[in-house]
Amino acid sequence: MRKAINFFETLNIRNKWIIIFFLLVIPRVIYIVFNSVKTDDSFFYLDVAENIGKGCGFSFTNNTGECQVLTGGYLPAFPYFIWFLKHIGLVDKFIPIIVSILAIMSVFYLLFTLQKNGLKQEKTYPLALILGFSPIAFGYSRYILIEPILYIFSVLLLAEFINLRKNTKNFKFIYLRIVLLTIIAVFFKPTSIALIIPHFLVILNSYGIKRFIKSFIIFSLALVFFIMPWGLRDIQYGGHTPFKINPTNGPENIRGLRSWLSTFSLTEYDHASTLYPIYNRENGDRKKIVINTKWNPFISENDSDYKKVIKILYKDEPSIKRGFNKDEEKIFKELARKRLEKNGLIGNTSLFIIKSLSVLMNPLNSWGWPLAIGLDAKFSILNSSLLIKLLFKFIIFVYRIILFSFYFKYFFIFIRSLNPLKLVSKNNIDLIQNNYILIGSFLLLMANIIMHIGIFHLVEHRYFYPVMPWIEFLVYSKLINSPSLKLAG
Repeated sequence: MRKAINFFETLNIRNKWIIIFFLLVIPRVIYIVFNSVKTDDSFFYLDVAENIGKGCGFSFTNNTGECQVLTGGYLPAFPYFIWFLKHIGLVDKFIPIIVSILAIMSVFYLLFTLQKNGLKQEKTYPLALILGFSPIAFGYSRYILIEPILYIFSVLLLAEFINLRKNTKNFKFIYLRIVLLTIIAVFFKPTSIALIIPHFLVILNSYGIKRFIKSFIIFSLALVFFIMPWGLRDIQYGGHTPFKINPTNGPENIRGLRSWLSTFSLTEYDHASTLYPIYNRENGDRKKIVINTKWNPFISENDSDYKKVIKILYKDEPSIKRGFNKDEEKIFKELARKRLEKNGLIGNTSLFIIKSLSVLMNPLNSWGWPLAIGLDAKFSILNSSLLIKLLFKFIIFVYRIILFSFYFKYFFIFIRSLNPLKLVSKNNIDLIQNNYILIGSFLLLMANIIMHIGIFHLVEHRYFYPVMPWIEFLVYSKLINSPSLKLAG
């Protein structure tokens, strides 16, 4: 080991980075080659990409085997990205490999940005290895999903966040890159608009209120200019409103059930058992829905609304098998309203906090690693496969505990150091300026929690995958303790 370190130190800078690049890429390639790269969502995106290649345009294959125009909450970037890679002859396995290579390159861009802004060369090497081998970053890198793409944009925008803070003379060019990267990310997934929120913090604090307002207007106009044609396309193909959350490939009138489910469900597994049976396009059936009430203090099988919902789900010969009619949706919405009132402020707040913690800290979440355990699995000391999966789940869980323990420790130290009686004091201003990444990452995390859990009722941990590089970078920067770069604070 010592000889390897000595050999590495004798190399020039260019060769060092080449070695680090291959050291980070090769394990990911091996990981992708020897594991499945597809989920149910992957098959959907591959189907849309295939239909693009067949000349059907942005469409999915319906149950009759015909192309059906896709409108609603989907934007075109990811299916067209897949189509392009397959059009030039790449097979499915190469799609996440290409994405992984781009992800490592984005990390390199971040590290070179740090060097340019004062971080010493020797400090970037451990950061490269830690970010590259992060068990959070590694897990989902094998999948044909949007989230690994958004991870790349997140890292790039983190680098531009640092540039925006340090290079005030080049504001126009840096902000142009930020706007373009954010808009492209939005074309992959609309909720990625949250990635620009931390940058407005820097603009407001470092450049003043006038520059902030001007920058916000420019971004808003640019976003509308680029995205409205796609919204008009939705309307052209029959959408009553553009960018609606329930697209044409989804079950009918599902929002009422989602609203009611959000008033008591605790984990993404509760959501999956209820929503997946009806979202399944091939054999979706409302009668397959399972509503988990065990160990849930917010609902019981004896509750009147639960009994009403069960009666609706198991109705003989329903008018809509994969979905609900308008009257049924109204019933769900009314039940959701009543349960929210029953929960009260304390109950709803507690539920929101539990969901947020579950998404980030649930020990059963694998974060993309092939560690799925069947519901019928039985623990046995002789079942080596199950034991290995449980061990790796435990390792990933412990990693998250350590990561978020440090993260929130730094955040609470920052909050405690602020003087609430003198908000604009020099001490407070200095604290804010020395904790930009901490504040920015927290704003990004909160924006995603509010959007996914609070507004759209999407309780799934992979939606928080693009947030993680900000949190990991903040914690690792603190632990490495670089005085030459006072950004992590």
